Amino acid sequence: MKRLLATLVVVASCAAPSFADAATRAYASSGMQGATAIEIPAGGTKQITLKFRNTGTHVWRGSGKLYVSLYATAPYARKSVFKDGTWPSAIQAAKLREALVRPGETGSVVVTLRAPTALGTYREQFQMAVENKAWIYNAVARLSIKVVAPQLGASNGVHAEAYAVMDAKTGEIIDQRNSDDVRSIASITKLMTVMVAHDSGLNPDATVALTRADEVGGGRLRVPIGTELTVRDLVASTIIGSANNAANAVARATGLSDKEFLRRMDEKAVALGMTHSRFADPTGIEVENLSTAKEVAIMARAAFADEWIAAFSAQPTYEVATSKGPHLIKNTNKLVNDTSLHVTAGKTGFINEAGYTLVTRVQKDGRELIVVVLGCDTVTQSFREAKVLAERAWLQGKTAAR
Repeated sequence: MKRLLATLVVVASCAAPSFADAATRAYASSGMQGATAIEIPAGGTKQITLKFRNTGTHVWRGSGKLYVSLYATAPYARKSVFKDGTWPSAIQAAKLREALVRPGETGSVVVTLRAPTALGTYREQFQMAVENKAWIYNAVARLSIKVVAPQLGASNGVHAEAYAVMDAKTGEIIDQRNSDDVRSIASITKLMTVMVAHDSGLNPDATVALTRADEVGGGRLRVPIGTELTVRDLVASTIIGSANNAANAVARATGLSDKEFLRRMDEKAVALGMTHSRFADPTGIEVENLSTAKEVAIMARAAFADEWIAAFSAQPTYEVATSKGPHLIKNTNKLVNDTSLHVTAGKTGFINEAGYTLVTRVQKDGRELIVVVLGCDTVTQSFREAKVLAERAWLQGKTAAR
């Protein structure tokens, strides 16, 4: 493990707590070993070691559930964006399991940081404390963390169970693994739902009321049943927020029966050359929504060619108009917030049987790709590996200029 140590420095705003305790009169400091400037690949993890020394005259004592811990207080009144699944809680980065730290003793704590997908330099702050009791005066570490693009190579492999990379201009598959394996695709299904609904000639300004039958669990537009929304807002909620109730309402707004709507989804798939794809419901919540990585790319290419659909899928946020005021939804495709990529469209998905799924269209220097990853273990993995696949294709010059 690479050991990068942070100096614990004096920060006046983290001084004495509101009540007396031995910990309030204990101090921590450390000589710097290594650097406080850290680099982590986007979506990757790195362990850092923070060293401390009790320079006070009181013991940092723990008993039962009371331990000296490290909290990610982060500057600017926000939680750390480097939270890892190994952290004890959303803000508690690590526990120092020692029952006590005597005056003059030194110690260390290892923290795992998981980088966000957006590149850039972040400034994070970590504060030592006696858990649920008091901050330890002066025990603050400030880190400058640079999130960099993943380096392509054997150490940065793609572990999605299936993937495909398509040249968006020619439709040629330029990179793939298990791209013909038939798999459940989860909410990527919604691209076909919106295409079929659009083909039916829906009026985007028409209004539709959400019904109880639209509610099938999973992601949903969080407005009351009976709320009237425009078709435009329902389509936006389906694509941007991956709302299942909105997708069902869009299908219902066509006036087609459930059976007829599914038949048209399957017919559309055949017309596009998606011979291995079948659909079971408009939302993607059913396991029987089946396709392949290659055919998802074909479907996405057709869907994203519709500028109405593509424009929605590239928006980071959208405001749905309701009688009680605007309702904000956020794009489930977090790559739209990644400043290192030009994302022009995309759709995410997840159910247990499918894992995390993603199709996204990205552009660089006039070269546009459609990247599909299926069967990822985490949503972060799906975003990271889509980026790796795109960068690899661009690096190898496998795409045609638009």
